[in-house]
Amino acid sequence: MKNTTKLFRVSKDGVAGDFYFASSSKSPSVVFLQGMPGSMKKNDAGDFLASQGHSLLNLEYPGTFNNSGVLTAENCVHGAVNAVQLLQSGNVADAFFGAEFSVSPEVVLAGTSFGGVVALSAMAQLKGVTKLLLFSPVFLFSKNSGESGLTEDMFGLLTYMRRCLPYTHRLADEEGWQSLFGGVHPYFQAPKWLNGLNRKKILVVRGAKDTSILESASIHFQELMKANNVACDINVLTVEEGGHDYRTLLTSDVKARVLAFLSGE
Repeated sequence: MKNTTKLFRVSKDGVAGDFYFASSSKSPSVVFLQGMPGSMKKNDAGDFLASQGHSLLNLEYPGTFNNSGVLTAENCVHGAVNAVQLLQSGNVADAFFGAEFSVSPEVVLAGTSFGGVVALSAMAQLKGVTKLLLFSPVFLFSKNSGESGLTEDMFGLLTYMRRCLPYTHRLADEEGWQSLFGGVHPYFQAPKWLNGLNRKKILVVRGAKDTSILESASIHFQELMKANNVACDINVLTVEEGGHDYRTLLTSDVKARVLAFLSGE
């Protein structure tokens, strides 16, 4: 049967976002975690993966855009965990019309930028998820820029969201956000989530022209796993003309590698 796609809205038990439904395949479903502050623009990854048979939920973190609650670092992780568990149930419903759709309960967690560290933290609380697909990810926050690879002022981002996005980003626990960006938030320390990566598969796609997160971040991350004896199958693809925005990374070669990764080839 030829695959057709449908875009609709999901809103259930604190999980909200746009759902790219692939009608004709039992291929793994995907939960996509945005960067920060993120946007409500059309998700290119969702369009592409749904056209190839992979349904995708473009998650809005709790407290952002049309999702209720407040925006805290912990709630971002809780939102990711709840979204995965929703898809693992095998059914999602259109929030406006109530129609239910069957999806594959096999779920891959994907994230870009800030969504990377959220995905890594969520893995410690998830069962049944064996693959992570990360675009230009933040692996961890640290006072050591060589470890984090970050070149941007995250505290400035916090100020920007508070002043310019008060209605779309309902910030709470500012002290918690500052401890996160300072690398000392207890919820996001690597020892809490490293063991959750044992026997997992990770595909990282980064751009050689990414000036926001440097290559040192992925190097440190791989060294960290090795030092802690984490048996994880990780592959890093570098797109020579790619930048930080994941859309610049979706070359034809990367798309082929992503599809092979999702299908287990």
